[in-house]
Amino acid sequence: MNYIILDLEWNQSAKGKNFENKELPFEIIQIGAVKLNEAGEIQDIFNCVVRPSVYKKLHSAVKEVVALSDQELKSGVSFQEAFLHLMRFCEDEYIFCTWGPMDLSYLQNNMDYYYMKPLETPLKFYNVQQIYTDLKEKDGAIVKLEKAVTNLSIDIDRPFHSAVNDAYYTALVLTNIRPKDLSDRYSYDVYNNPKAK
Repeated sequence: MNYIILDLEWNQSAKGKNFENKELPFEIIQIGAVKLNEAGEIQDIFNCVVRPSVYKKLHSAVKEVVALSDQELKSGVSFQEAFLHLMRFCEDEYIFCTWGPMDLSYLQNNMDYYYMKPLETPLKFYNVQQIYTDLKEKDGAIVKLEKAVTNLSIDIDRPFHSAVNDAYYTALVLTNIRPKDLSDRYSYDVYNNPKAK
């Protein structure tokens, strides 16, 4: 089984909430992933820039944080193509791992927008942020990825807020804190609830 450490960057309406597309409030513009084997060793890294089709201009807050130029976005691939590349990267047996609970919901929302076949439900995944909090934060406070990386003395050799870099750092956090048995630490994404128990 592969552990696919997934991170996404997304954009929203540059004109504000009143001008957003209600079916796609957050459009994915970058997909980053790191593949770990069962021993926690990095096997491969995935990075794909997604050409926006709904919000072609970056929201000012997104532009401040995400290090993607207009030219990079224009030369990106469609979301459908990016998703197919991601699924090939994942291979057959995998489980997603994310920093926080939102990435998989946004991924599925973008899939719905393009009428793509949904992911299997219930969608089991590991929320590395919550696992880190449970094991390392005595007060139970949720922390940002950068703080966890710093607290674990992981070398910071690439900028944060790039999907591929954040996936890489999340993978390093997981390998640093990984309990012997992850099996009881999974979460379920509830974007698409199963139709039966």
